[in-house]
Amino acid sequence: MMKPYSMLLAAVVALLSVLPRVASAQEAVRTSDPTVYCDDAISASDCDLTKKVARKLLAVIKLEHNLHSWPPDFYVHEQFDDKGAPQLNAFAHPCGGDIDEGMPTNCEAPEGQTKPHVHITKKLLDDLIQGREERLAFVVGHEIAHITLGHTTNFAHRWKATSEVSLYAFGRQQEIGSDVNGASYGLAAGYTLEGMMNAIYRFIELDLSYSSLEGLGSSHPSWEERLVFVNDSKVDLWRSMSTFRTGVSLLATEQYDLAEDCFRNVLAAFPDAYDAHANLGYAQLMQYIDQLEPADVERFDIGHVVVGAFTRRPESLAPPVRGVNTQLWFQAVTALQQAISLKPDMIEAKANLGVAYMVAPSGPNVDRARGLFAEAIAAIPSSSLDNRTRAAIYINAGVADLAAGLLQETQEQLVSAEQQINAFSRSFRANSDVRIYGELQAALQFNAGLLFANATSAEGRNTAADFFENYLANTSPSSNWWPVAFQKYTEICNTLGRTPRTSNAFRSNRDQSYRTLGGVRFADGLAITLGEPMADVIARMDALDDGTGFVLTNPLIEETNLVDYDYFLRGTKVTATQEVLAITLSGLAAPEVIVRETGLGTDEQTLSIGMSTAAFESIVGSDYEKRVLIDPEKGYRYYRDLGLAARIVDGAVDELVITMIPYRQIIAPEVE
Repeated sequence: MMKPYSMLLAAVVALLSVLPRVASAQEAVRTSDPTVYCDDAISASDCDLTKKVARKLLAVIKLEHNLHSWPPDFYVHEQFDDKGAPQLNAFAHPCGGDIDEGMPTNCEAPEGQTKPHVHITKKLLDDLIQGREERLAFVVGHEIAHITLGHTTNFAHRWKATSEVSLYAFGRQQEIGSDVNGASYGLAAGYTLEGMMNAIYRFIELDLSYSSLEGLGSSHPSWEERLVFVNDSKVDLWRSMSTFRTGVSLLATEQYDLAEDCFRNVLAAFPDAYDAHANLGYAQLMQYIDQLEPADVERFDIGHVVVGAFTRRPESLAPPVRGVNTQLWFQAVTALQQAISLKPDMIEAKANLGVAYMVAPSGPNVDRARGLFAEAIAAIPSSSLDNRTRAAIYINAGVADLAAGLLQETQEQLVSAEQQINAFSRSFRANSDVRIYGELQAALQFNAGLLFANATSAEGRNTAADFFENYLANTSPSSNWWPVAFQKYTEICNTLGRTPRTSNAFRSNRDQSYRTLGGVRFADGLAITLGEPMADVIARMDALDDGTGFVLTNPLIEETNLVDYDYFLRGTKVTATQEVLAITLSGLAAPEVIVRETGLGTDEQTLSIGMSTAAFESIVGSDYEKRVLIDPEKGYRYYRDLGLAARIVDGAVDELVITMIPYRQIIAPEVE
């Protein structure tokens, strides 16, 4: 069987073989004097740099089809979004349309052809290129490759997509194909690979990458994934960086057990990666807190700790029974301590170790926790931590101060947290940011309620009741802290002569919100995660000797590496290119899907093949999109926030699909 990574290159070669060719390769060699338009916002040095790079690249490139005229024109200019913010961007497209408005556009081309354009924005030159020629060579080479590979023509094979998954599989393949070809153009023009790759390193440094999981609904793979193809001298590093980012995405969506797998895989390749140790400890700590019962939280008698303080970018590189899991707590503490031993000034690890001591199996160690929080907070002003992480640290430090009876210090921590939450609310980048914002707000309200409950005035205690009421109305009733909040709210209202809302009143007015799924775990502990390299899945399955790793493969669309891997003895089909795009469960052998409400310590629900539509809807509701995922003959209910699709046949669940798809719909299903 052809390996997934070699299949991509084969698909690129196959595409070149079917594109219409000009009469001879010699005729395709074009002028080295391109037309470059620079608007008034572009400096003379940046304009000259663009002309120089374009000239050197075009001198070594042959256009292998006659659908475009040649050479392309280049436009270097400002670009703004709808809110007026400058855009960091580069793209290629056929001449004309709104995108060329205001440009001195020349669309003249022979009949049957179109004129290609390459656009580069000022912000890209300012923030990414920074005057470095080889960085620009990679960006320009990539955009020219889109043209030479036919991605900007009506011949582009994206129109062959018949489903959501195949659409973004095409797009992601095109991006990697353009990376590979663009880098080869740069090498032919005399640029070094490492110099060109510095452009990708800069993208990552600017935090403009995302994980394989986050990118599944996008036409662009993560930069770490793309590095595997254009600079294979450090494949283990790039794959570990990609796995790290996927683990971070899983932490953000509270899929802690799958995240733990990711960070263990990173540490298997790079044992001294302190940030992976820290995030491993965080994943284990969150699983420990998830397993606590409300009685455990009541026994600890502490405020509401909150998620969020984990490392999002590497600088180094069947559920258990709920209740106090001492072994898991010690594992988390060990991993966090290992991170600190490798990097003594690591703020997130210290802050999370502080949380661990607040929820220790034997009861809170407040002094130890406060010491760790004090060290973390002292380092915040000079750190690069984002607002959400800072907010979580301040909230948890406030919990420790409140447990120590230090009311003024608690208030100061909560005020600092609120400032960071407000700043965070102005910079959302993903759906998970909205959820994290809600959880930060909830923890802030709970802890503010505890703080004001100490007030002696009726006004102060009414304020405490208001905070608890807001918390109860906007937080899952299955959270471990919810019954604690309800009890305190009721007690305060009774002492004030204020009529409290009933438990049912809070529950009936709240919509359930589930954690977004990121993969599936089988009864034997084996897991498959969206976005992970398919080569890793194949290796794990091949290592099994019980027969359940046997697979049937089915290529889905010509000229692509989109393949179905059918592990039928597990009732599981994996649709993948070089990474896992969708996981389909069907039949009696399929594993159950565990869904859990957002927030710490919430309840689990089980979805399974064959369950009735009524039982299924009682858990996930009826708010869904009708979409085509993989097979154009099948329609699904797609629950976007959950990342889950269901196919209903004869009043029962026939298939469940874990995937992420774009908002854009390319084909409407004819059946449900």
